Amino acid sequence: MFPSEGALALMNKLIQTLPKNSRILAAVSGGQDSMALLHALAQFVPSHAAKVEVCHIDHGLRSDSSLDVQCVASFATQLGIPLHGVTLEPFPPGENVEAYARTLRYEHFQRLLVERDLEWICTAHTQDDAIETLFMRLVSGKDLRGILEKDERRRCLRPLLHTSRRTIEEYVAYHNIPFREDSTNRDTTRLRNRVRHELIPFLENHFPGSQREVLARQVDLVGELIEVSDHLVQIILGEARELEFGSREWAKSLRESLESSLPALHWRVMEELLFPYLKRRIGRAHALRVLDVLTHQTVGVELPGHWRFSRSGGSFSLVRGESREFSRS
Repeated sequence: MFPSEGALALMNKLIQTLPKNSRILAAVSGGQDSMALLHALAQFVPSHAAKVEVCHIDHGLRSDSSLDVQCVASFATQLGIPLHGVTLEPFPPGENVEAYARTLRYEHFQRLLVERDLEWICTAHTQDDAIETLFMRLVSGKDLRGILEKDERRRCLRPLLHTSRRTIEEYVAYHNIPFREDSTNRDTTRLRNRVRHELIPFLENHFPGSQREVLARQVDLVGELIEVSDHLVQIILGEARELEFGSREWAKSLRESLESSLPALHWRVMEELLFPYLKRRIGRAHALRVLDVLTHQTVGVELPGHWRFSRSGGSFSLVRGESREFSRS
């Protein structure tokens, strides 16, 4: 059996995306996509003088999750790649499990980058994941920001982001790669699974222009538009970034920059301004309320994660603590 064009394309994409002499931490769940990534990385190491280590995180959400650990450990040993296993503590009541787990995962990944002197986290997000994420954000009324192939802020590379799940399946079959099937991936009470198993197949069956290749191009287009927006936002924030956060000079600089920029960008500027502190994107509605505070229309606003942005005289503060009500003044 000869490798398919798709299987060869996967390896070529990996070579194009990852720089030589990379020091990589591969995030491997044990699923088909991440096990294919691990195998491909192992082939990549000898010719590119790369260093690869693996991190598997056991979320403890399934009774058989220990089998995932065994699968990843066995394959990593076979490939001669060091493995770091992490078991998460039970999640606090009331937390969004998916969002909370993602936050904890990246905290552990970042810790290992430092401890092991590694440069990049490498995840196995695929083209199908990017399409699903766009639809999830559309139907949830969220910002359309998608998955980045190269995320400098998180030090994360996603070399399979333009590779289809079908190509991954071909690669796995050709190389006889072991993997685990996560039973929760069929649970259609979860939004991503409803999009994957119901919405996208419906569109493909009833709307000829909705083939995955077409949808993938639209995902890329949205990503390019957001990239342009992000670039403009950084220009607007330029001078304020050099000033003390919350000071009168900081606020004056921001207001002057906003006055000379497109109104459609204002909420994105506010969101980006607070992102380094909140470690999350607050969305358009909250960002506009922050703008109201900056422009003296309100004295303060409550933000996700128990944060509070408020005004006192001509200066501003961002603190985390007890909630309180703010009124217009």
